This record gives sequence, C-alpha cells and structure tokens, in this order.
Amino acid sequence: YNNYFYLMSAVSGVLDVVYTAVLAGIGNSLVTESITKNEKDFKVFVGINSWIIGWCSICFLCLFQPMMLLWMGRGLMLGFDTVLLLCVYFYVWKIRQAVLLYKDAAGMWHEDYLRPYVEMGVNLAVNIILVQTIGINGIVISTIISMALISLPWETHVFFKKCFHKSPKSYYYSILKIIIITMILATTTYFLCQIIQGGPVFLLLARFGICVVVPNLLLILLGRNNQYFREVISHMMMFMKSIKKSDSPVIKKG
Repeated sequence: YNNYFYLMSAVSGVLDVVYTAVLAGIGNSLVTESITKNEKDFKVFVGINSWIIGWCSICFLCLFQPMMLLWMGRGLMLGFDTVLLLCVYFYVWKIRQAVLLYKDAAGMWHEDYLRPYVEMGVNLAVNIILVQTIGINGIVISTIISMALISLPWETHVFFKKCFHKSPKSYYYSILKIIIITMILATTTYFLCQIIQGGPVFLLLARFGICVVVPNLLLILLGRNNQYFREVISHMMMFMKSIKKSDSPVIKKG
C-alpha cells in the first residue's frame, strides 16, 4: 500500500508546487477584481484542475499495475479493486484543490474550523467498521466517504457563501458533468490499454502512450465547440508558455 501511495504523493507534490505558484496571483485578484471576474476565473481554474487531475487519475488506473510489476514484483502488487479505489481517492482528494486554493487565497481559515475534526471523526468511525470486514479497502473507502460527504460540501458551501455570496449548486452541477466525462474517458482508455500485451517495460511505455493521447484527444473532440472549454484550453496554453519562458536561460549582455 505504501508503494502505491508513494507514487500518488509524488504526483501530488508536483501539483502542489503549481498550486503554490498561483496562490498569490489568486489572492491579488480576489482583492482587486470584481466578484463576477473572480467567479469567471474560478470556473476556468476548476476546468484546468479537473483536466489535470482527471488525466493523472486515468494514468494511475492504467499504469499502476505495470509500474508495480516492474518496480516491486508481482508479490507486492495489490488487487485491481484496491487500485480502482486508490484512483477514486486521488481524484476526490485533488478535485477539491480549486476551492481549497481560493479559500486560502481569501484567508478563509476560521469559517470552517470544525470541518477537519468532523471529517477525522467520521473517517475514524467508518475505518473501524470497514477495516474489520474488507481490510485495506475499508481504509481507502472510509477516507473517500469522509472527503466526499463531509469536507467537499462543507468547504464548498463556506467558500461560495463568503466569497461569491451565492449557492454552490451550479458548481456541483459542473463537477458532476466533469466526473461523468472523466469516467467515460477512464473506461475507454483502460480497455484500450488492456489490448496491449508484452513485457513489463513495453507494457508500461505503450500504455503510457495511450494515456497521453486517448483521453486528451477525446476530451478536446468532446469540448471543441464549447466556449468555456476553449477558454480552459487558452489558459492552459498561456500557462505552459509561461513555464517554458521561465525555464529558458537568461542571456546577459556585456
């Protein structure tokens, strides 16, 4: 379990660097821009974050097992049911990041101070119940339940009420659509990856190629006529260009 979680933590650490880099800019925008402008930017950020998190989750679903087979050997591999639950856990864990990032940028730390304690209590109670019946899967399920049913709605309600002064119903609706699309992309990509057979190295590389091309291409085809999706793509391109410029060497004159 620790080997699987180590890979998820590594990917999460990379994403956290990106989140930290945009935190100050979001905070400045919340102070200087209108609520309408900030809400529009928030929707775009949700789209970008959902795309990235969805793709990472699909990669975990398709690549966890060949990676573990190559790295640790078949004796230290978990069952596919646990792998699937870990992918759901990662998705629920990081899909909340848009709201959490905006909450931190707005300085909303006291408004839901009871939330982590309630989440911890629910997680512990469900842990004790499920771990005795379904083992390690019970631990993952209890964490998913506490995040999805306690933390996500609680922090989202507080954020929308204090920052945008409105109900988060439209946000829940958009997240539901995003989840359905992600499930379709994940199912399609996974079954295409199952067609590939071969040694561990070839299997890992071939499936990674499918994970890079198939879900992203399908997503672009599905959303090419949507104005909101075009804005998400535009902002992602601008972000990638900014990273490329920051990595280029500085040439000094003289």
